[in-house]
Amino acid sequence: PLQINQPGGNDNPLKLTFNQLGSDSGNAQEFDAMRFAAAIGQFESGGKYTAIGPDTGSGNRALGRYQVMASNVPSWTKEALGYSLTPDQFLKDQKAQDAVAQYKMAQYYEKYKNLADVASIWFSGRPVSRAGNAKDVIGTSVPQYVKNVLAIYNRNA
Repeated sequence: PLQINQPGGNDNPLKLTFNQLGSDSGNAQEFDAMRFAAAIGQFESGGKYTAIGPDTGSGNRALGRYQVMASNVPSWTKEALGYSLTPDQFLKDQKAQDAVAQYKMAQYYEKYKNLADVASIWFSGRPVSRAGNAKDVIGTSVPQYVKNVLAIYNRNA
């Protein structure tokens, strides 16, 4: 069964628990969305909630600690928080940034069941098997991104 525990504060990490598919043992794996989001946030912005990424060429920019694309902010905040924020409101709201990042990463983990795909989807919008060697506007490739995020995540275990 799927269980998402919303954080009551920084001492209660959001965790996604599910029974392993194809397992008769009933063992559950845990995905610590707060820890994984922290790794993404460290790589993306050095942990800075006020970070603004370069223009992608279409007028869209990545915002905040986790570098959420401005075009995703209204729908992602509605989905995660129950109400929409503008990109400016999102940039000024650390709790909203944390909640949205953890919510979306837990959602991706629920679907793909592995950390590399969560990182790849966060970066490219596609799982590793479909992302190839895609690069962002500053030249970081999907394989580089996944490797760096997983290194930070594992170092913070």
